[in-house]
Amino acid sequence: MIIIQAKENTDLIRADVFLTKHLLDISRAQIAAGIKKGLITVNNAVFKPSYLVQKNDIFNINLDKKTDIYLEAQDINLDIIYDDEHIAVINKPQGLLVHPGAGQKDNTLINALLWHFPELKEQNSLRPGLVHRLDKDTSGLILVAKTKKCLEILSSDFKNRRVNKIYQAFIWGEPPYDAYEIISGHVRHPFNRLKFFTNLEAPKASNSNVRLAHSSVKVISRNYGLSKIEVTIHTGRTHQIRAHLADRGYPLLGDEIYGGKKIASKIIPQDLAQHIDSLNGQALHAAFLEFEHPIDKNKLKFQAPLPIFLEKVNKFFI
Repeated sequence: MIIIQAKENTDLIRADVFLTKHLLDISRAQIAAGIKKGLITVNNAVFKPSYLVQKNDIFNINLDKKTDIYLEAQDINLDIIYDDEHIAVINKPQGLLVHPGAGQKDNTLINALLWHFPELKEQNSLRPGLVHRLDKDTSGLILVAKTKKCLEILSSDFKNRRVNKIYQAFIWGEPPYDAYEIISGHVRHPFNRLKFFTNLEAPKASNSNVRLAHSSVKVISRNYGLSKIEVTIHTGRTHQIRAHLADRGYPLLGDEIYGGKKIASKIIPQDLAQHIDSLNGQALHAAFLEFEHPIDKNKLKFQAPLPIFLEKVNKFFI
């Protein structure tokens, strides 16, 4: 336990700000999380991060590295395909969670990033450097901002759709169109909290509980009642591609949550069937990423090849 007393005149400073100045190895976001969990008390009472510190207040801090508000740097190998003093681009493997959550406290991409890029600790965030996310079982390109300035610029670029993101995927079924748009509403599924639902009209009001989701689908090839596709996402909703395709009858191969363990409508080769059965998650790969460098404004383009487990499926569509 750490005990800190506010001996000086605090000028009514917020508690999370005050404690950040005294606990230099813990970020403000981590301190706020500790306050909310009751791991930090003032005068033996719980309080909010916005509490205004009074002279002689006594804070008891019960934080240690077993708590989930710490972000520990871990020596996890990363495929770093671009790296400069401002940004990095990572080719994330399938199965690597992007950031710690309720079910997993470490061994995530964030833990690895803190090891490879220690300067990220200066961002004082629970998700340092994270501009966007990929699902745990989606492989491919992730952009990392090494400074707060770059994080603000790139986050704005993503929000305002100035970043081009193209995914490669394999789906059950053969869509009748070679290219088409999916523009819909997007909400959490009413009966299954693990899923999202997109069979809704696109919202007309910006303050609607239903979010706009927009995907452009291009069919690359069809075979055996399956298809290889490319999807450009214009919005970045959770599970957007997975839900958009599944709700229209074309779930991703291997996607158990959205029905990707279907039985093929046509006879497929035994080798292909075995590769599909061995998938450990959805057959989705963030293959292309194009954006403007936040500092020098040069246009950057990156491509990540399909991982081996998807390349084994891909050979049946060449």
